[in-house]
Amino acid sequence: MVRTNNQTNDQMKNLYTTLALASLGLMGAEAEAQSSKPKDPAAKAEVRMETFAGFRSTVPVSALSGVELRGGGAPANDDCTGADNQELSVGSTITCSGDNTGATQDDENVPFVIVWHSFTTSECADITVNYCVEGSVFTGFLVNLAVDCPDWISAPLEGASTDCEVFFEALPAGTYWVPVMVDAEATPVGPYTIEVSAAACATPPANDECEGAIALTVGTECTITEATSAGATGSMDPIECNGFTSPNANDVWFSFTATSADQIITVEGVDLFDAVLELFSGSCGSLTAMQCEDSTFPLGSPVNEEMTANGLTVGTTYYVRVYDYAHLAMGHNFGICVTNYVMPEGYCIPNPETGPAEGDYVGGVMLGDINNMTGGDNNYEDYTSMGTTLDQGVEYTIEITNGTYAPNQEAAWIDYNADEMFQENEKLGEVETTEEGGGETVSITFTVPMDATLGDTRLRVRGVYLDGGGVDPCEDYIYGETEDYTVTIQAFSGVNDINGAGAFTIFPNPTNGDITINGGTITGNVMFEMTDMTGRVVYNHNVLMGNGQLVTLPIADKVAAGMYTLSLINNGARSVRSVVVR
Repeated sequence: MVRTNNQTNDQMKNLYTTLALASLGLMGAEAEAQSSKPKDPAAKAEVRMETFAGFRSTVPVSALSGVELRGGGAPANDDCTGADNQELSVGSTITCSGDNTGATQDDENVPFVIVWHSFTTSECADITVNYCVEGSVFTGFLVNLAVDCPDWISAPLEGASTDCEVFFEALPAGTYWVPVMVDAEATPVGPYTIEVSAAACATPPANDECEGAIALTVGTECTITEATSAGATGSMDPIECNGFTSPNANDVWFSFTATSADQIITVEGVDLFDAVLELFSGSCGSLTAMQCEDSTFPLGSPVNEEMTANGLTVGTTYYVRVYDYAHLAMGHNFGICVTNYVMPEGYCIPNPETGPAEGDYVGGVMLGDINNMTGGDNNYEDYTSMGTTLDQGVEYTIEITNGTYAPNQEAAWIDYNADEMFQENEKLGEVETTEEGGGETVSITFTVPMDATLGDTRLRVRGVYLDGGGVDPCEDYIYGETEDYTVTIQAFSGVNDINGAGAFTIFPNPTNGDITINGGTITGNVMFEMTDMTGRVVYNHNVLMGNGQLVTLPIADKVAAGMYTLSLINNGARSVRSVVVR
C-alpha cells in the first residue's frame, strides 16, 4: 500500500511559516515589512535565520565571513562610543558622513563590519534612515537602530524597510545609534553619506488609554467597528502570549458589557496588522488580566484573531486591549467586534477518504465498563449507547487496540466541559502502534480534571494513519476510523472526607462577603471548589497550604446569594462543607 504525506492544515501553516521566516534571514526588502516572529513554537524551532543578536542584513551572513576582529587603523566611529552625535528635530534631516576605510568587525558575536553614527531627539518622532543618498548608494544595510552603547546588542529596534530606507515609527525622545554596515559587495568602502529624517508622530487616538475605551455593542453577528493603533502609545508593557512577546505594545482600548457568560471577541486585521488581544476585568486603574490571544501570523495577507471568553458575568463591563505585534503594519488599521458565543450544533463527524478499508481502524476500546472489540466497518461508529462512570480527580487508563495496518496513531479525547467540542486540553493522549499485522494494544493514562462538568459527556477514540502524528479530533484525513462513547463524570466518591469531619472549618458562615478557611493539619497543594445546587462550579482556587494556615477566598461579588457546596481537595481526597451566601 502506497501512503501519501497527509499533512493537516496546521502542518501546512507551519511549513509556510518556516519558509517565509527563512527568507527574512536574507532580508529581502519586501519581506521585512512583515512580522518576523512565527506564532507556532514548533515552527519557530525549525527556523534557522542568519540572524545575530536581533540584527538582520540585506546580504547573506556568509558573504561577511573571514573578517578579522578589531585592529589598528580603524576609523574613529568604528566603535559605537566614537559615534558623532547630532541633534535631530522633528521636520528636519541630518547628514551622517564618514570614511569607513579600515573598519573592523563590530563584535565577535555579530559577524558584521560596522561603523556608527548617533542622533538625539527631544520628542516623539517617526524616523527614516536613507541609505541611498545620490553618490553613496547602499544595497546592503542593517534594519536596526541601537538604543544603548556599548550594550547596543541588548535592545535592537526593528523597522519596516524598502530598497533604500528603513522606517521606525513613534520612537520616544532619546539617543539612538545608527549601524552603518560595511561590505565591498553591497556598500561604499571609503567615503559614504546617509541621511536621517524625523517627522512628527501621529496624534494618539482617543482610545489610547483605558479611560478613553471605545464601547462596543455585543451582537448576534459581527458588526465591525473600524479602528487604528496609528499614533498609539504603550499604556502597559508587552505581554507574553502564545509563547511570544512583542518588542513594543502601542495599544488601544475597547470595552463591552457582557450579555451572556460566553462572548467572542474578533479582531479583523487590515493589510499586515498582527493583532495581540488582552481581556481585563475590573475598572481603569484597577484592571485584572483574564486571558490573551495571539495565535495567527500574517503571511502576506490579512489575518484575524478570535478570543472566546468564558465565565463572564452578565451586565459586567470588561476591557479589551489591542496592539499590533512589533507595530510593523502599514497604517495599523483593524476592525473589532464582540458577539455572543453560539453553541455548535452537535459534535464534528470526521469522514476520511479511504477510511478503514485498508486496515486503519480502532479494533477495540477498554475503559471501565466499556469493553468493545470491533472490526472497522465504517468511517464513524456511534457507540454512545455504551458508557462508563469516571470520578473527578481520579486517574484512569484507556486501552486501544489497533486495526490490521501499522503504523497508526491511536488517540482519545473527553469533552470535559460538555460543550460539544474537543479542545486541546481535553486530549487524553496519543500513541503510535508499530507492530506489523496490527492488533497491537496501547495504553493512555489520564486524570479527570477536578473542574470537569458533572454528568454525561462524550469520549472520542480515533485510529488513523498520519505521517508525523498530531491527530486532530475533527480532521477528515485519508485513512482511519472514529468511535464515540458516553462517559458520566461524577464527584469524587473514594475518600468521603479528609481526616474526619473536622478537617477544615469556614468562617463567617453564613457570609455576605469573603470567607476564611482554617485547614487544620492539611498541607500541600489544595483545590477549593464551590458549586451551586445544580452542581455547576461557580468558583475555584488553588493554593499551597501549610499546617494551620488560614486561607481567605475572595468570593464577595463573585457569587449570588444562595446555598453552595465548598469542596477541599487534597491528595485525591475530598472534604465538603455547606456555605450560605446572603
